[in-house]
Amino acid sequence: LNDIIYKINNPKSFTKKITVGAKYATICLPYNTKVPEGVTVKVVTEYTPGSHYVKTADFANAGDVMPANNGFLLYAADITEDTEYTFVYTSKAASAPGVNLLFGNVEERTDHENLSDVFVLANKSLGVGFYHLKSENALVANVAYLRIADNSIDATAKVFIDDSTTGVEAIETEKSIASPAAIYDTLGRQAKAMRRGVNIVRMSDGSVRKVIIK
Repeated sequence: LNDIIYKINNPKSFTKKITVGAKYATICLPYNTKVPEGVTVKVVTEYTPGSHYVKTADFANAGDVMPANNGFLLYAADITEDTEYTFVYTSKAASAPGVNLLFGNVEERTDHENLSDVFVLANKSLGVGFYHLKSENALVANVAYLRIADNSIDATAKVFIDDSTTGVEAIETEKSIASPAAIYDTLGRQAKAMRRGVNIVRMSDGSVRKVIIK
């Protein structure tokens, strides 16, 4: 009943196109939505500096609830043409993922001094992956992005999406002791210090950690 009343008074939905050439897209919405048929919602669980890839894991499937203000990777495995998917508001509750290195963005941002380590999903000449956001471009609304401070990745390189189709394996190397380089909240806003709740910490070696303070 609450869903019906809300839709009458405040209809909310968001349409996202997933191209057949990419089969991936990112999303972040300011309200909980139901996952449409044909879409798998993924999170990024790991990035190894120097490896140029991220690992992903499935988070939700069609009919599940996608929680608000979280960045997600969308995957449409079976599309044969560019397809638009509609994400409709729901009042049903949903928990945020326990581990997710994607940040969510619900409003356009042009504060480039705070976006220097941002990588956004694109399908360019090197293929589908996360590319460094150019300094003259805005970070558009309703997308998810990665923050990577890694000197081995230049502005033209991409970060691969590691799933069952890539077959990319990690090679662990010995790392020096890393220290916190920057702290962000779950919306990707930089903070001066860690606060109660979830903190996303970018380390000096380029790795990213989630720190929960109770």
